Amino acid sequence: MIESDKILLAELVALKAKGSLLSPQQLEDWNRLVNRYPEAESLITSLFEKGEIQTPFDIRHIDTDHELNKFTAKLNRNRSNVRNIVFARYAAAAIVVFLLAGALWTWNQKNRKPDYIVADTKFGQKNDVLPGVPYAELAIGNQNRIELKNDAKYTELISAAKDNETHILSVPKRSTYTITLSDGTKVWVNPDSKLSYLAHFSKNERRIKLEGEAFFEVAKDPSRPFIVETHGMDIQAVGTAFNVKSYDAEPKVQLTEGKIKVRKNGQEIEISAGNEVLSKHGQLETSKLDNPEEATAWKDGFFSFDGKSVAQILDELTRWYGIDVVYNGTLSQKRYEGGINKNSTLAQVCSALNDLTDYSFKIEGNKLLIENKK
Repeated sequence: MIESDKILLAELVALKAKGSLLSPQQLEDWNRLVNRYPEAESLITSLFEKGEIQTPFDIRHIDTDHELNKFTAKLNRNRSNVRNIVFARYAAAAIVVFLLAGALWTWNQKNRKPDYIVADTKFGQKNDVLPGVPYAELAIGNQNRIELKNDAKYTELISAAKDNETHILSVPKRSTYTITLSDGTKVWVNPDSKLSYLAHFSKNERRIKLEGEAFFEVAKDPSRPFIVETHGMDIQAVGTAFNVKSYDAEPKVQLTEGKIKVRKNGQEIEISAGNEVLSKHGQLETSKLDNPEEATAWKDGFFSFDGKSVAQILDELTRWYGIDVVYNGTLSQKRYEGGINKNSTLAQVCSALNDLTDYSFKIEGNKLLIENKK
């Protein structure tokens, strides 16, 4: 098949896949091409009837002459010359269909909705978005990432892990995950977060690096301090419970049980339960934890809006529902009170926020549109 025919046929199949009507000229081209390449027509028809596109070839990066030469060379080793000619014709047609499949697959991918975007039948939104699920990916050394959907799988991996293996646990947006480390420490990990640590820690300390947010219930081991490292800050505990939020360069530590030491830039602060430490402009600041529920609500399955601005609330929604927020203007710093279960769909959350705030919330696909109430 000559190059110009190949490209034209791919374009026409893509139009037919979209359900577009062909113009008289396009219809004439279609009939001319399928008459010239009947084997290709047969395979294209089969492709449409099955409704399955499983081979995402990219038409821009495939050398069809090279692929055909490889295919016929293989046939030459096993079949007579006469049969080679027949198979070569079908091979050429098959390659054309692969190219067409690539064009159709690309179009399908661009127009396919994620499975977490569903219809809304109750709240008047254009569509709804389902909440996140338990999920994480674990990288061990140079191995491929392992998908995790429950703590039992991780427990098996820890029991078989080598002492010097580094584990990197990544929790993407729309996900959360809970693990029990080799020392018995339990960790809840919020969306868009990453933990890095030795599978069995060292003999002198239990050090873990954090990006994002996690809540730690630290197993007691006085001989090996538990240290969380984030944005140049070290948080040291022996047996305690605390939340670390470090999505940006100014992390916050909220202590709900026991005592911890926090170090940064040569500064060291020790706090007891009911207090928090904030890194601000490179300096550590302490204050009373006015709302202890804020530190634990997310791990217990709730959004806590108490004392938060709309911008802070939206930050949590973008990570949990995997959405993009669209707002033209500057959001106010007004603080709100309230909360809702994290198992709620986005439309349910928007309904609550419409009543709670000075804004209206509209869902369109994976976008959340914010407008001032008139």
